[in-house]
Amino acid sequence: MTVDYYSSFVEVDRLEKATSKEVIKCLKRHFSRYGIPDTVVSDNGPQYSSQEFAEFSRNWSFQHTVTSPYYSQSNGKVEGSIKTVKRMMKKAAATGSDPWLCLLDYRNTPTEGLQSSPVQRLMGRRTKTRLPTTTSLLRPEIHDESEAIRRQKLKQAHYYNQGSKDLQQLKPTQIVRIQPSGQHKTWRKAMVTKQVGIRSYEVETEGGTYIRRNRRQLRATTEDHNTSTADPPVTRKQSDAVTKSSPTTESIIAQPRPQLQQKPTTTRSGRTTRPPKYLKDYVTK
Repeated sequence: MTVDYYSSFVEVDRLEKATSKEVIKCLKRHFSRYGIPDTVVSDNGPQYSSQEFAEFSRNWSFQHTVTSPYYSQSNGKVEGSIKTVKRMMKKAAATGSDPWLCLLDYRNTPTEGLQSSPVQRLMGRRTKTRLPTTTSLLRPEIHDESEAIRRQKLKQAHYYNQGSKDLQQLKPTQIVRIQPSGQHKTWRKAMVTKQVGIRSYEVETEGGTYIRRNRRQLRATTEDHNTSTADPPVTRKQSDAVTKSSPTTESIIAQPRPQLQQKPTTTRSGRTTRPPKYLKDYVTK
């Protein structure tokens, strides 16, 4: 799916194969119809990170920017449009409606907070739908919503910044932990190699793999790069020594938690009840 950042105009295409060749062929059709954009933002999939797509961006003179994997917020414009189109397609399939007519109506629907629809902002006119429309409404008309869109983005940023803060910038060779994602269920250790975006970094895992992650997916740590990620085994003598020492955090964790006795109660009818297991650490009356 292709989305225009200014007008929010959506193009939906069906690809036979998810390859760079098919994606490039689809984008060439759109660029020949609407013009070549200055910047193309995409995810970090193999179709966009290939040498073939890099050559395509050079030949067609546009800048290609990729987002961090497993961080959809960095490309929220497209992710929000995908969610809307998917919901529309599901409703069309459930009611037996034509999904392309639904897409046509969606493009002609005025955007909330603006005075124009996506097709008006892109083409400068309304397109004809099944609704009865006068000829005067189909005449070309320029809608410059740049200032309204700018105010809308500033308002969104104002409310977002109230509950957020800037994270400390990472430096090359700094040791970090990667947030679990996909098939990985633990925080893996890695080393920062370089910064590849405003809030995106390339890191090298212990297995020698180079991956890209957003700053919010990385946690700085004071660990040494050569230190093993697994904790060393604790022998019985070491465990006894920790338990007999002063009451530190380790000794508190090592000592078993005392179990509170759950006393059964008897109702007036003679039925015996017991407190639930999740209340075993509390004294019930």
